[in-house]
Amino acid sequence: MAFKKIDTKKNGTYYVKEFEEILEESSIVSFNEKTIVVPGIVVFTTKKNDGLAIRTLFSKEEFVEVDESSFQNMLETIKKFKQSDYVITTESKTIPKRMHVINLKEIKREAVLVRADKDILVVNDRIFTNSELEFHGSGMFTSKEVYFVTFEQMNKIKEILLLPE
Repeated sequence: MAFKKIDTKKNGTYYVKEFEEILEESSIVSFNEKTIVVPGIVVFTTKKNDGLAIRTLFSKEEFVEVDESSFQNMLETIKKFKQSDYVITTESKTIPKRMHVINLKEIKREAVLVRADKDILVVNDRIFTNSELEFHGSGMFTSKEVYFVTFEQMNKIKEILLLPE
């Protein structure tokens, strides 16, 4: 396990795993052209101050500023990682728009409780659904993370999570 040193003027020094390792060991990473988010841990950004509104969206995460070329390299690494057989990607249906890269190997490793229904799969504190109605309903009435996936993606999630290795 290798750590990369990132010095910041405001917040001291951060030591961050190599980005490939972060992707391999994280169940979900979200990104757009401004931020890369490892939920509950870190937000990588190239801007010093992304504004109060975006910081309140990510109240649990540390903000780590990286240079533009490092950020672009991270995005390229995500593009390569998305090609893995055990990874699915889905677009957020909320603002700000982000893509979620879902590592099914890690979801399975973390799974303690799984509940499967026709259009919904609940894995610990995450809900995967291929129903718009379930997506909006679950998003409004639960504190769980809700992800909208296609029918094919739902089948892939069930196949990887529920079938023995």
